[in-house]
Amino acid sequence: MSGWASAGNGLEAKVTKKGQLMIREAGKYPSNDDYPHFIVSFDSQGNIVDYHSSDSRHSSRFGQNEVVATALAVLRGQGML
Repeated sequence: MSGWASAGNGLEAKVTKKGQLMIREAGKYPSNDDYPHFIVSFDSQGNIVDYHSSDSRHSSRFGQNEVVATALAVLRGQGML
């Protein structure tokens, strides 16, 4: 799948050159634009190993790295780390 294709449930998806699955709402954005999107990476057994959402090209990203950093900051703030 090199271009956006229907994925059901009001979504469309495509596979990136890195083998990641890129997902977004169907029919809302130009087919030649990859933003906004939600992207998921898998290991060879099909387990999710990374994910993120990106609203725009302007550093609006939220994913595994941001979740871990936020969790660590909260735990440190609570004196749990």
